[in-house]
Formats: sequence, C-alpha cells, structure tokens
Amino acid sequence: MIRKTLKEKTLNFLRKRSGRRFTSREIAAALVKEYPKEFERKLKKSNLINTEEQLIQSLGGEINTTLERISKSPQLKISSVPRPKKFCWVKKD
Repeated sequence: MIRKTLKEKTLNFLRKRSGRRFTSREIAAALVKEYPKEFERKLKKSNLINTEEQLIQSLGGEINTTLERISKSPQLKISSVPRPKKFCWVKKD
C-alpha cells in the first residue's frame, strides 16, 4: 500500500471541499480523523508528541508551512486577515 504524503492528503482534503476555507489546525484535525491508523503510528513513534492534541498542533504547523511553499498555485487561496490564516481551494473555470 502506498501512503500519501501530508502534502497530498492536505491538497486532496482542500480539493474535495473546494470553496470552503479552513485553518491549518482544522485541516490537521480532519486528517487525523480521516487517517486514524496512520497518525496513531506517528504518535506512537514520536518522543516529543504525547497526545492527539499535540499531534494536531504539530501537523497544523507542518500543513501551514507546506501550503505556504505552494502558495503560487492559482487554485490555492490564502487569507491572513483576520488571523489565523485560512486556506481555500478554488476550482479553475
């Protein structure tokens, strides 16, 4: 079985919910629910992350960084006012 990267999971999440805005933390919480076994393994392997809440916080930071890196994509919209940043996937016409 080929596992998707966090970037792929995040982009798929946004594409499936095109037009809706989410914070990186909301995306992280949804992905933990959508892929429970995979993130449970990550939680067990980590020496620094002990709770699901810490895992969601950590993933939120990773997601934020990942989406910032690909922010030049015309379909990815980022709003930073008001804080926190919200990310939205917009379908091409």
